[in-house]
Amino acid sequence: MTNFKIGIFVICFFFLMTACDLASVNNDEKKPSNNTKVNSIKSAKYVVGFSNIEGPGSEFSFYSETGKKLDSTTSKHGINLIMSTQNKNNLYFNSNRNNDFFKVNLKSGEIKESNEKSKSSSTEDEGSFFIETSEDYVFHDINVGYTEKGYESEFVYWKEEQPKNKTHIILNGMINSARVIKDKFYILTNNDDEYLSIYIVDPQKNKIIKEKKIPNHGVFFIEGNEKDAFQILDNKTLALAVADNINQQDNSRVLLINTSDLKVKKEIIIEDKDFTPLQIKVMGNQVIVPSNNGKTIIYDKDFKQKKSFKFDAGHKNILLQNIQFSDDQMHVLTKRYTKTKNDVIGNITTYNLQTGKRLSDVEIKSNKDWEYARFELLKN
Repeated sequence: MTNFKIGIFVICFFFLMTACDLASVNNDEKKPSNNTKVNSIKSAKYVVGFSNIEGPGSEFSFYSETGKKLDSTTSKHGINLIMSTQNKNNLYFNSNRNNDFFKVNLKSGEIKESNEKSKSSSTEDEGSFFIETSEDYVFHDINVGYTEKGYESEFVYWKEEQPKNKTHIILNGMINSARVIKDKFYILTNNDDEYLSIYIVDPQKNKIIKEKKIPNHGVFFIEGNEKDAFQILDNKTLALAVADNINQQDNSRVLLINTSDLKVKKEIIIEDKDFTPLQIKVMGNQVIVPSNNGKTIIYDKDFKQKKSFKFDAGHKNILLQNIQFSDDQMHVLTKRYTKTKNDVIGNITTYNLQTGKRLSDVEIKSNKDWEYARFELLKN
């Protein structure tokens, strides 16, 4: 089992061990309890969110492109900040094991905290598996868990300029990811590790238009619940990277799915037996697919392989955390189990996508041994 899989297994284990019946609450957000402001936001290139798998508490650190630590702020909230997203205005982090959310204003540097509950009649600190922005929408899940009707989640969405007008819709299964195409949501769900489904939701009517199971043979799922394994190839095609997470025997593959009828029109089987795709990144005419075994494959849009290269995906006591892309570069965050004497807890390593050459290595520091880290590459 790879370091990445071990890390994700531990995260999921702790989450599932704490899932339970839900207690009644309303949907009002708590007032921000620890708002802060980062003055160097316009100079920062990287934002790293640190957290623990079980205990509350988090840290946000801001770095320049050369690796200089510009700012750092902590919060007593946030458990397992596993996902993040950004648009031109804000950057968001969500908490996997409760409903704490953080919004970083990319112009002012203000960091706002909030906590959002589901509309379920029985609920607790369910947690959120992903958060995303697209066009002028912000959207995320709330993991309600098992109810009398089976496993349920809520899909929550709003226009960014109207944060008080949030809409919820209940879906079956655990929501992994979602995309927006022509003002319709395409939402990927996992149903008890039995099958994957895609829902099409009309946000104007808050109504499910279509639902279809993905023929995954009961074994193919996205790796590590990574939302970016589900992407838009074009307006007519969704791309979904999956691996045999049950038997670890079959080769990984990318499924190309029609947006009209949600049928799989093509399967691209990855020849490398050890290749487990983490995400898909569409950049111009290229489709980049990195793996947790430290190999990245670059395809054209017809999924003909053009090139590949190796990168440092962690080893022994170093875990791969997440990957970001910019222009012609891939940025990889790895984290140590324990920090060094100089407080180095991780590295962001940058590679050229065309040559595979390592371009730079930025040390990430903290005075605490955080269990998880997630970073965003600022687009300002």
